Amino acid sequence: MLAWLIRSGPSGMALIWAVGWGACAGGFIEAFVDPHGEIEDVWPMVLAILGSIGGVAFWALRRIAERGRSLEGSTAPRALLWGTLAGLVAGLVGRAVGAPPDAILLTGLLGAISGSATWLLFRYAAGSKARLASRPTR
Repeated sequence: MLAWLIRSGPSGMALIWAVGWGACAGGFIEAFVDPHGEIEDVWPMVLAILGSIGGVAFWALRRIAERGRSLEGSTAPRALLWGTLAGLVAGLVGRAVGAPPDAILLTGLLGAISGSATWLLFRYAAGSKARLASRPTR
């Protein structure tokens, strides 16, 4: 299902990145960086919105630069590059609507992690599917 979601285009990529940024990064910030809600208590929601923008940017950058090649045919350094650029795009969009300047650096870092993680998840899902297909039937 994960491979299908990744292949489903910008909506699937936006969903994957929104969940990753909102739940993982937003949850981490809520739990460890700002546990008492002194800064603001909206980290998961804000990062999920920026993550969905980053996911669409990642999909678009890859689609343009890789000329339609699937994520399976890409390499880890390229996924890292497109993820970082997509994160910076999300940070610039966030900055344009009033996020603090540090948001650009944070989203660039999250994009680098997300691009690499998306590539790794896709490789894992494709490998699992291949392993299941190669199992002997009874």
